[in-house]
Amino acid sequence: MIYDRVWLCISLSVFILLSLLGASYAQGFLSEDLFDYIKAGDLDKLSKCLEEDKSAIGGVNKFNLSLMDIAASEGQIEIVQYLLENGAEPNRRTRKGATPLLVASSRANTDVMETLLQYGARVDMAMPILEEWDEGVDGFYPIHMAASSKKMAQSAQAIQILVDAGADINQERVKFHGTPLTIAIDIGNIHAVRKLWALAKIQNKKLRAGGTLKFSKRGENPEMAILGSGSV
Repeated sequence: MIYDRVWLCISLSVFILLSLLGASYAQGFLSEDLFDYIKAGDLDKLSKCLEEDKSAIGGVNKFNLSLMDIAASEGQIEIVQYLLENGAEPNRRTRKGATPLLVASSRANTDVMETLLQYGARVDMAMPILEEWDEGVDGFYPIHMAASSKKMAQSAQAIQILVDAGADINQERVKFHGTPLTIAIDIGNIHAVRKLWALAKIQNKKLRAGGTLKFSKRGENPEMAILGSGSV
């Protein structure tokens, strides 16, 4: 009988502890509704929710992404401005190490980039090295992100914004040494290549193609072949 009571007490205690941990775990993540409001660009609904709980501005979802990360990725400039004005951290890293500026640069979301920089976002924070090989974006700085952006027409302006904020046109990728020029050539981004060469002339600097060209598309574009070879 005594044994049964002891066992019941232990079981009940464990159940309560697990319940509390489960509740705490669930409460640790923000409601997905907030992220949906950001994707829809609905600042009114988002701000009403955040006015009820300001601490949510620094919260994350189950993927460790903050409201700022999603807003920067989606290019929601009004929401980015609102979050920064209300205490969002401009240099907070995600679980994989991305900052809002790295995210915005990868999408060439130029308005967002400018706003983040006004609030202290840093151009010298790179993606951490998580793998031993150089696929992906490990070691990228914001300027590498901009050079590799799929929004190629906007990437030139993104690069200009970063250089104006102090980024180096010859910045080497951490560990793998690739420069913005190498990365732009590698993906066939002629807009980024032109911009980098123009900036090199303005700065009276030699533009370097560090690292290794893997999937160069220079042959598909005569201008790319000339610019990529440095014969300008």
